[in-house]
Order: sequence, then C-alpha cells, then structure tokens
Amino acid sequence: MDDGNEDSVRDRKPRSPDRPADEIQVLRDLRSDPSVIDAIDESDGDSLTLQKSLRERFPAELVRAALGLVDARSRAAAKFPEAKRLWADRVLVEQATAPEIAKHKAQRFEGRVIDLCCGLGSDTLALARRGNVLAVDASLRSCLFTKWNTEDAGLEYQVQITTALAESINVGGRLIHLDPDQRAGGKRSRRVEHLSPSLAEITRLMASARGGAVKLSPASNFGGKFIDAEHELISLNGECKEAVIWFGELAEPDLWRATILPENATLEAMPLQHYAERSSLQRFLYDPNPAVVRAGLIDCWGERDSLCRLDDADEYLTSDRAIDSAFGRSFEVLAELPNNETKLRREVARLNWGDAEIKCRHLSIDARAIRSRLSLKPEGERGTVIFARIGGRARIVLARRLPKSSSQ
Repeated sequence: MDDGNEDSVRDRKPRSPDRPADEIQVLRDLRSDPSVIDAIDESDGDSLTLQKSLRERFPAELVRAALGLVDARSRAAAKFPEAKRLWADRVLVEQATAPEIAKHKAQRFEGRVIDLCCGLGSDTLALARRGNVLAVDASLRSCLFTKWNTEDAGLEYQVQITTALAESINVGGRLIHLDPDQRAGGKRSRRVEHLSPSLAEITRLMASARGGAVKLSPASNFGGKFIDAEHELISLNGECKEAVIWFGELAEPDLWRATILPENATLEAMPLQHYAERSSLQRFLYDPNPAVVRAGLIDCWGERDSLCRLDDADEYLTSDRAIDSAFGRSFEVLAELPNNETKLRREVARLNWGDAEIKCRHLSIDARAIRSRLSLKPEGERGTVIFARIGGRARIVLARRLPKSSSQ
C-alpha cells in the first residue's frame, strides 16, 4: 500500500505534546509481558490491597499503566465484544466508534481508505475488513494502540499506520474517514467550530478527497455547515450515537438519513418535502427514535406510515392502528388528562400501576418528584406517563408500552 510513504506526510509536529517516550516504553513492556495484567484480572481483593501487592512484584510505572488499561477495558465491555483484549485508555474508549456503527459505515467504502484521527482503531478495523487502510493519528500512543488492536484482530497486513496531523496528509483523490477531536480545548464541545482539525481544515480535506465521511457528535451544530453533503444520524440500541457527514462520491447531496441499529432500518428523505397530518390523540401514540428526531424526519415517517403529529412543537405521533416500527416505540393510550398532577395521581391509582416510567420532551417537569408522589402498588403492572403538547396545550397521556412483537 503506497499511502504511507514519506511524501504523503509533511514534516509537521503534533499540536500538543504526546506521551513521554518512557511511558510509551512502559506500554511496550506491558505488551511484551502481560503478567501484571493477569495478576489484576485474577485478583478479588480491594483496590488498595491489590495495588500494594502489585507494587511489591512489579515496577510502579508498569502497575500504573496496567491498572489504567484494565480500567479502560472494563469501561469498553459494554461497547466492544473483545474488550478483554483491547488496547486503549479511558478517553479513547469514550471517543471510539461502536463496532456495529463502524461496520455500517465501512460498507460504503471500497478499496484504499485513509482513516484520519484513528484513535484506538475501531473504524480502522472495520475498514480493513473491506480493503487497505492508512491509519493516521497525531498521538503516538493512539497509533500504538491501533497497531496492536489490528494485530490482535489478524488485520495487520491490511493496515499501515502513520503518526501525523490529519491536516498534513495528502488526501487528494482518496477516500477518507475523519473523526475530529471534540475535546481540543480539554473540554468536550458541541460546536463544530471548536473541532481539531479545525472546521476550515476539515472543509479543505473534504474538497481535496474523492469522497468519504466525517464523524461528529449528534448533538453538535453541524446543520448548514457542510455544502452538498449527506447527513446520516445513527442510532444504536435506541440512543443516537453519531452524526456522519458523507461527501463526494459516497454521498447523495442534501439527503438526510436516520439509520437504526441493530435493526438496520433506514429512513431517508429531504425533510422539507414531507408533511404528516396533524390530529388529536388517537388510540396509539408513537415516540420517534432520537435519530429520526435529530435528522428532522418525523414528518417523513408520519407520512410514510400514515401517522399524525400531535403538535408542531412536539415530536410525538398518533394513529388508530398499532404499527411495529424500528423508527419509534409504540404505546397504547389508556387515558388523556389535562396537565394536572392531582388528576394524574388519581388516574394512576385507578389503573393500579406497580411502576411508572415518565417521558417528556419539551415541557418543564421534575419527573423524579412526580413519580415519587404517585400511588404505585407493588403487584401492579408498569405504565407510562407522557407529558406532551397536543393541539397547542400541555397534556398528560397515560399509556402502556407495546412489546415489539405485539404491534400489528
């Protein structure tokens, strides 16, 4: 693979100091002899006793590095199936793409890809299963972790790794994946103007590359920042995890897409071209998946499945028939009340609920305090209280969450 030759990297230093060389050597020592990691994994004592015992057997810096790695692996367990073998630190785990999302994105790429700001290598691994990858990061530590993670996955021959600034790489005519740092100032920011590389550098890379994807936080202010791009919001297990800006030959310009994983369901449209009818509350209520909401595709879903919106200022939909959809959760309506807590408590007592979840998008309520004042009976069923705007008024809906398999 020729992407990683010396001509492809300008002689520029990373924007901030990397880990000291001796700390990198400690990580190499840990890689070559994981005895201290094994000792931590086999221990069942308290933290202080464990650390004292380890420092009697191993150098202090090796113990410190091993404890950090084991902590990172523990945090990664909910995201990575092979977390026990993962090389990472806590911050890289938080920033890393979930494997299911990385695999989904990689399906658009073919052939050689440059993965900029590779972190621990989650996207690199998914891309390497489809072709050759040049993985780039300004941090030697991150590059080292990516190297070891690709080796442990048996993909080392698919990946070349370079320590460099993303903006120093010649991406002309190439496909790229870019995961800019959202913590460039030391604190996580939701503004794309605070990314590193900068928004100007990202735009330049996008203009130079043949096509690709930029990974952003779904909470960031990306709307209107990227011209002729496709915007994809990706949800995993009911939580909107990523916004992906597709561009160049991998994009359908001006399209907005909501992708729901692991169901692998996709809703795509140009939002302003769709309109769902407005109506009063009917027999069933639907709470759209966060990716559908963030992509602005509520009306698209409503129009497609003959659902009506309850209010322009709220995202809930309704219909007289139950549908089973990956794009939102379904609820059977039991009662509709004015926004009056006394009437709410009386109705919950009448329904003999044993537990209650409380949902609200835009009304100002204290869900914990409200729940504490409900008369719940241990033997009762679980119900749902939804605070919503219906026809311009604040209302309360009491409902029963429908299992996915029961919707018709």
